[in-house]
Amino acid sequence: MQNHLYSQALGLCLLFCCAATHAAYEEILNIQAAPVPAGLTDAQIEQGVIQAGAQRGWVIAPVAAGHLLGTLNIRTHTVRVDIRYSSTSYSITYKDSDNLKFRNGRIHGAYNKWVRKLNGDIQQALKIISL
Repeated sequence: MQNHLYSQALGLCLLFCCAATHAAYEEILNIQAAPVPAGLTDAQIEQGVIQAGAQRGWVIAPVAAGHLLGTLNIRTHTVRVDIRYSSTSYSITYKDSDNLKFRNGRIHGAYNKWVRKLNGDIQQALKIISL
């Protein structure tokens, strides 16, 4: 009887541990076709994206016309995203990462939080520039 209770308790512990570990990982968030306020030049869009990222520690560097690479280093974690933009929209797409356990389109939930905040900051910066 005691062995049976021990086995059940161990089984429940394993179930909860696996569920908690799995819950921390989410599908990768990519921002697609986020609107850019009308009338901004490519230089203004690039400037807005770079400044918005810098507020939260992102290093955003030009790669080519309409293409930026964003890198965020937090403690032992590194994230890299491609940011492509035009006069009407921009996208933030996962490129790669270190220590965020990316696998099969899923990643640690912190990544999505960082991308959501970057997106919000870009929206705000572009809105201010457009005024």
